[in-house]
Amino acid sequence: MNASAGDYGPHAHGNVSASVMLAMASFSACLGATSASAAAAVEQSAGWGRQMAVTSRGLRGYLVVKTGTAVGTAALPVVVVLAAGALTDSRMEGWVWVVSPLICLIGVLPFVLWGLAAGMWLPSSASIGIATSLVSLFAFIGNAFMPLSHTLLTISRFTPMYGATALARWPLGEGVGLRAGSASGCSGPIVDAVG
Repeated sequence: MNASAGDYGPHAHGNVSASVMLAMASFSACLGATSASAAAAVEQSAGWGRQMAVTSRGLRGYLVVKTGTAVGTAALPVVVVLAAGALTDSRMEGWVWVVSPLICLIGVLPFVLWGLAAGMWLPSSASIGIATSLVSLFAFIGNAFMPLSHTLLTISRFTPMYGATALARWPLGEGVGLRAGSASGCSGPIVDAVG
């Protein structure tokens, strides 16, 4: 991506490959967390919840543990994607290598809740597939895979993956997002997109 980046970039604390790497890490983490939490909700609705209700921690303890497990599951793809980026041409300052993965893991929390909700509300045979498919759709629409511009960028700001990806990229560009078609390759501050 860096070789074909054209007018995209530069970033304050890294290169375009690092931006793509962080978007992939965020997407992978959100997808993994959604899948793990939807599976936990399906387990609970299949009768495992009754078993857990009689334990000392109850259902709340079960959901807290499963939420932690989903975030832990999300950590694995983040580590793998960042390791692949470190071995290729992704370049970032040292502190960004530490802060961005942590932000990726914080950004998965809404997707954990989405997976739990989908697992409880949708038919168990389809809930994981529907939940993860919507996360993938939101990633395509949400500026995670390629820089969007004009109307598509405006629409993308209303998707959940836009927020997770923008937050993961925040340390890399000091709050400036990647956008196609601008002279410098950067859109206005992400804060303006939210506010």
